[in-house]
Amino acid sequence: MNVHDIVSDWITLRAGALAPRTVESYRATVRLHITPLLGHRKAARLKPAHVSRLLSGLCERGISRTAELVYIILRAAFREAVRAGSIPASPVDRVPPPRHFAADARWWSEGELKLFLASLQDDQFSLAWRLALCCGLRRGELAGLRWCDVDLANRVLRIRNQRQRIGGRGVIDCPPKSKSALRDIPLPDPLISALDRHFVLQSAENSLRGAPECPYVLISPSGAGFDPRGLHRAFKSACASVSGVRSLSLHGLRHTMAAVSVSAGVSTRVLQSLLGHSSITTTAAVYAHVVTDAQRAAIDLVAASVL
Repeated sequence: MNVHDIVSDWITLRAGALAPRTVESYRATVRLHITPLLGHRKAARLKPAHVSRLLSGLCERGISRTAELVYIILRAAFREAVRAGSIPASPVDRVPPPRHFAADARWWSEGELKLFLASLQDDQFSLAWRLALCCGLRRGELAGLRWCDVDLANRVLRIRNQRQRIGGRGVIDCPPKSKSALRDIPLPDPLISALDRHFVLQSAENSLRGAPECPYVLISPSGAGFDPRGLHRAFKSACASVSGVRSLSLHGLRHTMAAVSVSAGVSTRVLQSLLGHSSITTTAAVYAHVVTDAQRAAIDLVAASVL
């Protein structure tokens, strides 16, 4: 077997347990970065030096995150090949992982958040931004939120679906990215009222258009479900219209929700469950800076009382 076969077989084996977007990302990484240099090399003859050369080349090009992903794919695929008896040992296990430092998460300050919220009265997508800010939804979860997942009687938002753009397949509906992302989020009173009003208005607009009821909570001006990229563009436009507010990605609203939660004293464990992180380590690492700021504020309060 050659390297391409081993990696392709591993992706096919794992595809059922992965989000479609993840599978697409893995296959694109193999096609663009692994196959051209290692793909046709016999797996049993692959040396650690071959893997190191590929990874160092990617790092020199300034794409250390891609190098990290290449390493993850090769390591997992070769370990599976060893377990299956296709090769005696994995050369990837003798290669140190490339170093990649993720960019710090970005969120709004309290002042920026107040400015943005004050601007939402005339924003046709204000419900989308409020849902993201209050519930910490990912972009695909926001676009894929369906009315059947909104339980106003029990005051709960059930995250069971997302919309993702997958290569040549266009926009598809699929389950959230992991088992932990399947979660129920309590709804506060203001959001319950906003969702109730939105449902009535959306139903009236569908009736005027002579269109069937749309299953999605958030619909585009054409009356169809949102492409996640369309939501992202609408949010960037909303940011640009508010003076004194830094431009964020739509994911930045999720970070802002988390930052507000940590500063208010919400525990990391509770925040993990609300955000749908698979590991509490992820939650703690991403928002370490917020914890530090909260600790500093606490110490300042103590100092003001005792010094």
